[in-house]
Amino acid sequence: MAIRRISTTFVHRLAIAVCIALPVAAGAASSSRDEIFTRWEVHTCPGIEALVFIGALSGNGLQRDHYKSEVESIRSNFDEESLAALERLAEIAEITCTLVGPNLALLFSAGPADTLDDVILSARNPESRLRPGLEQSQYWDTAEWEWFRDETIPDVLTVLVALRDAGFESYWQEAAAPILNLRVDATQKYLQRWDIIPEQERLLGRPLDPEIDVLLLFFSKPYGIRVMGQRFAAHYEYPMFIQLRTAAHEMFHPPFEKGDMSIYASLEQLRTDPWMLSIVSDHNPAFGYNSFPELLDESSTQALDQIVAERMGFEWGPSSRWRNADEGMHMLAAAIYQMLREDRFDRTGGNYSEWLRSAIERGMFTPDEVKRRAALIVGKNAVDRWPRIDGAAPKRKR
Repeated sequence: MAIRRISTTFVHRLAIAVCIALPVAAGAASSSRDEIFTRWEVHTCPGIEALVFIGALSGNGLQRDHYKSEVESIRSNFDEESLAALERLAEIAEITCTLVGPNLALLFSAGPADTLDDVILSARNPESRLRPGLEQSQYWDTAEWEWFRDETIPDVLTVLVALRDAGFESYWQEAAAPILNLRVDATQKYLQRWDIIPEQERLLGRPLDPEIDVLLLFFSKPYGIRVMGQRFAAHYEYPMFIQLRTAAHEMFHPPFEKGDMSIYASLEQLRTDPWMLSIVSDHNPAFGYNSFPELLDESSTQALDQIVAERMGFEWGPSSRWRNADEGMHMLAAAIYQMLREDRFDRTGGNYSEWLRSAIERGMFTPDEVKRRAALIVGKNAVDRWPRIDGAAPKRKR
């Protein structure tokens, strides 16, 4: 199978208008330790590559646009059964408002995933290879697992085997591995300067493992992807400070107990407000965050990573960030960031989960208060873009 190499022209969707560096020595800010505590491990992972590429193959608009020639070439080698499996995966993603590639990478990373054969074996034996790791994670849900195992994994297996038969891993070794390996070494040297774990522990109020694994991928544009453990995946072309920002962000997921429904119940007024409903429903679903729990998790994480970046000197301005990123949908993140600063949480630190409950109890999360605080960061015009008027919502892409 001949697959054409993609262009190495740098493209990414993060809208960065301003990048302000604070006068802080690299990696030294806010850590009271005499030596660097954070340990960085950077490497490649063709098994995760294959899973992420399924997203482009199944029709994710943002991802497919980066890999048109590869998608066309691979799909031309698929039989009708494999193409039908891709269509079903696309339909499930649309129904559940999830992203195929990132979601598969997260779930399959609960088991061995270094090679294509690893993930094929996991798809054949999900109970023994995936379930134990998932059960020990914050993502475990029995009903969701049974549905994923029975309704999704069979189609994933079909596509993975088709990828193997189409020569995906050989292509990856020839076209991707040499480029990735060069980038691995450079990224390792850059990241080891930054000691971010102590700062994240200070805001979460709990200890973290000192090791962070960074998976550099070839087929992951435009996403930064959280996988099991203290690991994340990102595209190799992204500037190294973007890899650093991604690590500072992904390590916070989730910053509170996601299974605790009382948090969402206490936010019913905000969840059901037309402004918030429009943000959740009318943004481009290819960005993700297609439910209020997902948006609250992401907004909390963005607010926290902004604090880390500011204290350590690698942030971009919060106003520009949240006016532009993902078409300006992250108004809740801007509001939470403002709340944290008002409470001086950015300076004192603490337990974010406890702070969130306190802020809700103090009335900071009513719709009017969230809008007011978001406007202090991004301006009233950005806040007033929601709810979108009829016909103004972006065209939905899978």
